[in-house]
Amino acid sequence: MDLAIKVLAGVVVVSGSVGLYSSGQSIPKLLTYESKAKKAAEWSNMAEERLWKTRYTVAAGVFWV
Repeated sequence: MDLAIKVLAGVVVVSGSVGLYSSGQSIPKLLTYESKAKKAAEWSNMAEERLWKTRYTVAAGVFWV
């Protein structure tokens, strides 16, 4: 039983690390388009909604782990 718990804990740590790494890699890429997205959000409610959803998704990936 102890081995199963250790394996499960290892899987959780690895999957969390992968999620954190992926979010960390995507943040600089998203920042390159931030100014364009803000400008589009001034003119379009849909662009503003997508901008906030993207921010929320990336932040949740970083803080969830």
